[in-house]
Amino acid sequence: MIDYYAILGVSQHAGEELIRAAFREKARLWHPDVCHSPEAHERFLVISRAYSTLIDPTRRAQYDRDLARADKTRIRSGFSCSASTSARFSHKLLVGLAGVLLIIASALAIAGTAIPLALPPLIPLLVWLLHQSKLIGLQVVVTYTILASCLLLGLLLLGLGLAYLSA
Repeated sequence: MIDYYAILGVSQHAGEELIRAAFREKARLWHPDVCHSPEAHERFLVISRAYSTLIDPTRRAQYDRDLARADKTRIRSGFSCSASTSARFSHKLLVGLAGVLLIIASALAIAGTAIPLALPPLIPLLVWLLHQSKLIGLQVVVTYTILASCLLLGLLLLGLGLAYLSA
């Protein structure tokens, strides 16, 4: 089953406004009058189908039921982790790491120790994170930022522990 949420790049909890914005962004990229790729027409049709399904509350509810049923079938058959699932996790983890970098750069800029180094990457990083929070939700961005912070802290503690043991 085609994942219309993944096609538009939104979460399953996205509202109409977010779905509409994601559709407009994808439509601008793949409209056959703009994109001259051989697959542009087909991709635009899939994007349009995804939008028309997710924007209509009745069709969306039916699609969500069908999607849940397909997921249960896939789990029972032993194929619970797909490539798109791991790709989405990787993307969210990348967003989390960007959040950690934003926190570190902000702390350096506030402390005044490295303003020339911290400020230039801070603004594009902030803009990108705001865009990602609109696509996947602010809660997901914050959650994965915390997760990435914990992973980096764990790696730091592991490195310190290994350095202590080897000394």
